[in-house]
Amino acid sequence: MKKIAVSAISYINTLPFIYGLKASSIINEIDVIISTPAQAANDLLCKKTQIGIVPAAILPQLGMSSIISDFCIGATSRVDSVLICSDIPIKEVKHIFLDSESRTSVLLSKILLQNYWKTNPSFQSFSIKEESINYSKTYLLIGDKALVHKGSFRYVYDLAQCWIDYTSLPFVFACWCSNVNLPQSFIQSLNDAFNFGVSNIEKSLDGVELPIDKTSALNYLTNNISYDLDLDKIKGLNKFISFI
Repeated sequence: MKKIAVSAISYINTLPFIYGLKASSIINEIDVIISTPAQAANDLLCKKTQIGIVPAAILPQLGMSSIISDFCIGATSRVDSVLICSDIPIKEVKHIFLDSESRTSVLLSKILLQNYWKTNPSFQSFSIKEESINYSKTYLLIGDKALVHKGSFRYVYDLAQCWIDYTSLPFVFACWCSNVNLPQSFIQSLNDAFNFGVSNIEKSLDGVELPIDKTSALNYLTNNISYDLDLDKIKGLNKFISFI
């Protein structure tokens, strides 16, 4: 039987999910593809994959019914890995280099700049694979890059916390979605695997090369990432989609 292609993200916040999948018998039914959020989105939209943890920004294209899991990458306070980093205060920023790896974070930054900070800077796409970071400039940094580089900037704005301050709702960065009809038994096994992973976060970091030290990584996954897709997060998700 042909295996189901599953996109997972190359950031440490997805390691508990990957750990759960590998520890479950469901791993024999799937092929896990590690990619960036943007690539995971593209792969699911063009049906290269059947399941993926994809940026919330593509939900208007997929439909809310595509969400198949009770788990997500979310935040109920500062997330620490989706940041606008700058050498000057945000109200003085005229130009921002946008991390090209995530649609959701780019949209979130633009929503907050326009509605929360009421500023109108210009934007330029940026890829750390192609150019180094200039700490005298302003960047939207996401994922592991944000965790590594945030300490080198004078001003750091956590977009999850700013969204919460603005809307009084949590934020969802990515959801597990599918573009095919899956048996309920398979979906249940998938959720069981994810539940096992997020219940064993410390073990999910064992034997893995990390961009930051293990203690910091454990603190980040335990205290900054909120994995359960509850009703408040669904409300936050719908609020975000209303801006798109």
